[in-house]
Amino acid sequence: MDNSELAKFDLIYPGHRISGSDRDKAFEIAHLLSLAESEFICAVASYSMFEPMTRNNIDSKIERSKYIDYLNTIYARMFVYSLNSITEILKVLKGYSNLPAAIPILISEYKSIFGNLKHIRDSAAHIENRGRALDKKGNKIPSTIIVLGGFNERRFDFTSSDGKCYGVEISESTLLQAHRILQSIINAYN
Repeated sequence: MDNSELAKFDLIYPGHRISGSDRDKAFEIAHLLSLAESEFICAVASYSMFEPMTRNNIDSKIERSKYIDYLNTIYARMFVYSLNSITEILKVLKGYSNLPAAIPILISEYKSIFGNLKHIRDSAAHIENRGRALDKKGNKIPSTIIVLGGFNERRFDFTSSDGKCYGVEISESTLLQAHRILQSIINAYN
């Protein structure tokens, strides 16, 4: 995938600065938006390198190195970590006073769409527990099947501490959802 195909994910800023009488607050908000954009760029880069798991590339695994095969897991984890980090950045942004009216609604929408990523991130980050079917307190997970970074074409799945399987599609449509919300947040500051 080349840069011209990724240009659709560029976030456009309506001006050079966020306006407001409190310049420190405006700078902090601009910085948070920049951090969110950086995380989004990481997700886009991960998506661009990801290879969907299809019958053809599963059959070809016999000939490939396990290290090359693991790259998809790295890209998928980075995709999850990046989009989840945006959730955390937006939580901080939501804590500011006198936000444009659309911002809290957009942040809630982002959390509604991407809130399950925390479960995937936590399970990936605490593989020492999930691999033994344990939650972070050492209790057994209420599930008979434990998925630890399983792929189904573009879907990346993990079993969470609550015993449910959470997944995300590593896809253009997932990124476009995030892009739409982030661009709307940026546009609210024009």
